[in-house]
Amino acid sequence: MRKITSIVIYPVILAVSAASGFLLLVLAYRLPADPIQKNILSGANVLVAEGDEFEFAEGYKASILDNFTDALMLNETAVSTGDAVNDAAMVPAWSFDDDGSGVTDLLGFLNHDTRAGSYNNYPRYWHGYLIFLKPLFLIFDYSDLRMIHSAGVLALLVLLVWSVITRHPSGAKLLIPLTVLMIFWNPCTISLSLQYSACYTISMIAAVIACRHPFMLRPAVRSNCFFLFTGIATAYFDFLTYPIATLGLPLVLLLSAELEPYPAVRQEVQQLKSASSLEGGAPESESHLTPSHFTILPHISHSAVKLLLSMIRVSLFWGCGYIGMWASKWILGSLLTDTNVLKDAGAALLKRSGTVVEGVQITRADAVLQIFSTVLKWPYVIAIAFAVFVVLWMAAKESRRAHTRIFSGWRKRLPYTLLYLLIALYPAGWVLLAANHSYYHPRLVYRIAGISLFAGIAAIQYLCGGNTKNSYHT
Repeated sequence: MRKITSIVIYPVILAVSAASGFLLLVLAYRLPADPIQKNILSGANVLVAEGDEFEFAEGYKASILDNFTDALMLNETAVSTGDAVNDAAMVPAWSFDDDGSGVTDLLGFLNHDTRAGSYNNYPRYWHGYLIFLKPLFLIFDYSDLRMIHSAGVLALLVLLVWSVITRHPSGAKLLIPLTVLMIFWNPCTISLSLQYSACYTISMIAAVIACRHPFMLRPAVRSNCFFLFTGIATAYFDFLTYPIATLGLPLVLLLSAELEPYPAVRQEVQQLKSASSLEGGAPESESHLTPSHFTILPHISHSAVKLLLSMIRVSLFWGCGYIGMWASKWILGSLLTDTNVLKDAGAALLKRSGTVVEGVQITRADAVLQIFSTVLKWPYVIAIAFAVFVVLWMAAKESRRAHTRIFSGWRKRLPYTLLYLLIALYPAGWVLLAANHSYYHPRLVYRIAGISLFAGIAAIQYLCGGNTKNSYHT
């Protein structure tokens, strides 16, 4: 009976999430439109100065502000036809017949431009960000929102750093791959573009939760629900940017936690050191403790195969939440309006997963190269090389203290290292599946390559013994 209940709970969670998400959109569309439009207009002229795609460092995808999509999001926030249910299903935005600029469409609508135009619907996305943008623009103008958003991006980064240091079993050493990830993601750009915010916010919140509950992979229902919710939230809020990051970042942190000694074992070590101090001797350093003081988690709890199966399980639940939430929007849109949203979504899915871009045939390998070539810039190369150097230097230092060699025990570590590398391949898998979208919109997608960097550097740390707080993880 308990097993049946645990199986039933997942589709119930998905159905309740879809119903709740739609209801929240309906409520958002019932808010008065006039004050929202006035507040958006106040401060939005900066978008005219910046243009649809402002690039503050030529040749760097991380420097592009996606004002075109931000203007569309603001356009959707400003528009209300008076039918809240239909608006929640169809998500209309105003566009002029003679212009292709998202910024001029927005400002023209807000300034009551009399040029010919019409409402264009975007029903296949949830556009869940509207449940925040509409209420916020009742109070704040666009300038206020940019500053609030920037503060939020910074606060999430500080919260994650604090959580890694204080709550994650690997501790501060994970800040090395995290720093590389943030250099590549560029939170400065994210803070100025609402479009990039959804996956960043969900990834960071999921990562903080993973740090606070680092052994979540073991209880199946708990980890299943966590990744199911993460996938649901990604589909609901994201405008198809770098969604796989919301799976990859917390998964690397959870894997790293599983490959650490149990907290109880570390507590025993601290007690031994304290006892030594009370007896009048010098505190016993970890380098003088024998390997018998440590219980190595993979060899007593999870084999590499079991960890692999856990990773596959939670990845599938993330996928079920992500795909299921998408599909629920298409079904609701088709049922509640006279538009066949399923057909529209199916056509878009075939296009974005295909290999024809603007009439030109590409290969899936071209899409992978388009995304991962963004890493090949000197600042990123230097950051990666420096991070690897620091990892190896720290591992060598710990090895000298423990009178061992760097990479000692690598054969035992190799199967678990491969688990990190598997996560590092997730972004490439995403690009292969969404070749058209990835190739056509590299500025939106490129950040998924950061997960490969994060997982790859964490793998090097683990293989050489540099991601643990002691040197006996062999």
